[in-house]
Amino acid sequence: TPAMASPDVALEARRRSLLAALRRCPEEAALPHPPPPDVESLEPSRLAAPYAGGEPVRWQRLKLTPKPHAEAGSFNLLIASPAEASGARLPAVVLMHSTGKCKEYVAEHLERLAKRGFHSVAFDARWHGERALPRAGLADLSLQSLGPKLVDEILETEPQRLPVYHAELVNGWRHGTQRFVMDIACDALSVVDFLAARGTRFWKLRDR
Repeated sequence: TPAMASPDVALEARRRSLLAALRRCPEEAALPHPPPPDVESLEPSRLAAPYAGGEPVRWQRLKLTPKPHAEAGSFNLLIASPAEASGARLPAVVLMHSTGKCKEYVAEHLERLAKRGFHSVAFDARWHGERALPRAGLADLSLQSLGPKLVDEILETEPQRLPVYHAELVNGWRHGTQRFVMDIACDALSVVDFLAARGTRFWKLRDR
């Protein structure tokens, strides 16, 4: 098990690791890992199959707060898992939505993967979804809203969210930053750290 490091040192190590990975350098395994993020359940889990029907999967909405706190702060996860996983450490898949969309847009794929035995996870990229507008500009973003109608609403409201992303895109270009690569990747690494610890805190949150 990699040695535990202070949060600041660990975050910097993960950023160096990301750059190394982009350059195809195998350095990740030798670097210290930060402590897992704080996790909060946003609503009770739901057993349902709102897209394909049939055998239900377990849905969760969790708030993730990285350690140390990232510049953008907390962000939310949408998770679909096998209904009767019983705490098993199953393989996990992290899905990323396309530009202008949000994590709920890929919920159908999360459901499909959960039915095949995976913990499947999605989060909003920065300046997308809930990180662009409250409730992503949608009438309802709860687990009860999942289904084909929500996908239609996401497409209809995309013009409301895109200006937020476009403004940050221009800002990043003007200041010559790499934040659109680094920020999304750092968020993904926080999700990976959470998943790696899911045998403990993750399962305590399942039925809240």
